[in-house]
Amino acid sequence: MLPVCAVQVYRSNGYGGFSKSAEFFNSRHFLFRFSRLKFSAKARKWDFFQIRHIPETPIQSMTSAGPEAPLDRLHRFLPSWLLSWAAVLAWAGAILGLAGRAILSPERATNTARFLRAGEDWIKGEPLYIYTPNKGFVYSPLAAVCYAATTWLPTVLANVFWIFISAGLLLAGLWVMLNKGPFRHIPQRFHALVYLLVFPLSLGNIDSAQANPIVIGFVMLAVGAANLGRWALAAAAVTAAVYWKVYPLAVGLLLVLVAPQKFSWKLALFLIIGGLLPFLFQKTGYVSSQYWLWYDTRISDNRLNYNLSVAPLDLWFVLVRFAGLPLNDLLYRLIQMGGAASLALMCIYGGIAKWSLDRLLGALFCFVCIWMTLLGPASELHAYLLLAPAVAMAVVESFSRNSSATLRVLSLVAYSLLLLAILRVGFIPQYRELWILTLQPIAAILFMVYSMLRYLPSREWAPSVSPS
Repeated sequence: MLPVCAVQVYRSNGYGGFSKSAEFFNSRHFLFRFSRLKFSAKARKWDFFQIRHIPETPIQSMTSAGPEAPLDRLHRFLPSWLLSWAAVLAWAGAILGLAGRAILSPERATNTARFLRAGEDWIKGEPLYIYTPNKGFVYSPLAAVCYAATTWLPTVLANVFWIFISAGLLLAGLWVMLNKGPFRHIPQRFHALVYLLVFPLSLGNIDSAQANPIVIGFVMLAVGAANLGRWALAAAAVTAAVYWKVYPLAVGLLLVLVAPQKFSWKLALFLIIGGLLPFLFQKTGYVSSQYWLWYDTRISDNRLNYNLSVAPLDLWFVLVRFAGLPLNDLLYRLIQMGGAASLALMCIYGGIAKWSLDRLLGALFCFVCIWMTLLGPASELHAYLLLAPAVAMAVVESFSRNSSATLRVLSLVAYSLLLLAILRVGFIPQYRELWILTLQPIAAILFMVYSMLRYLPSREWAPSVSPS
């Protein structure tokens, strides 16, 4: 198959310049622009041409002779406006329903009550953190300041406020990734499907006031801003995610490898500003002691030794608790660091090989979400929302283009396993056999294979041609 090109033909205008006389499209695998091109109609040949590169795009087998993508066939029966309305009604109904539930049942236990207590402790100058494993407040003093800012509201309204914040950041991050970020090549008529796929995987997080929608929302905003070259905004978003949960710092460090001169000092500056902000709202000695207590409680909390009922659902769970492999803590920490080092090497190689920003940031986003869940420090059931947007976008992407059957199966099975894990909690929460608890980490492993096949082979992407 010929490479997909857009060829612009220019003729001399008689004044020393050139004007476009025709434009031809032969296929859509890659996109080139031919500029300042002189065409000799008599000789039927190019006298001179210069190739200027336009960022590579995913290979789309969309020639008229090629097979129709599955979602294009679906689109004939389910028009985009119907899918859009379904997504709007589903999300609006769910958010309003959860808000109404918070108003009508204020006594129902959620994490908001625990977070607001931490805000009140901050205001009173009392300790925020305790050493009891899997208990108490675990986020940064800056997060405590944010929760303290809503303690002046009635508890019911504070619950509603954080529901809207969580859902709003998650949806904003999805919108940025689909319209400005590395997944903007997904046809707009299928964007609603992404929102619908993320919908069932996120309701439990929003309902129980988990911080995961906030964290992944900020991560997606950071990646989308980086894709636009808005590095200050990306640094601010990474900082916000880091001061909720520490491990999104991996996103920032990888972005430093992507654009060291543009991003590194901005990230350092925003991290310093974020760390100093709590000192504006409490005494210096108290804030310093809480930072130390936050650090000490996190370091001493070895989640590998948790009881099965609260154990992290990560690669350790699959290898040690389910498969019974004799791994020790040190070896597993080396595996975690090896995974992080592999991501760093991928970013370095992508820069050397001149991957397009779409390809590099798309790979960064998918692999870092896999690392945060499969090899991260706190991969409980709800934490897999961090992986949900990447998997949902992968499903829609693979079925909206003529991808291989392998990519489609891997993405669809990974999503199905994530969905089954959520359905298990909703319908049979008492059923906790080891095999069913491995659904989410196995989904992450399958999605890792998908991401390797999707982003690493050059045949999946148009070759890069350097600008002249």
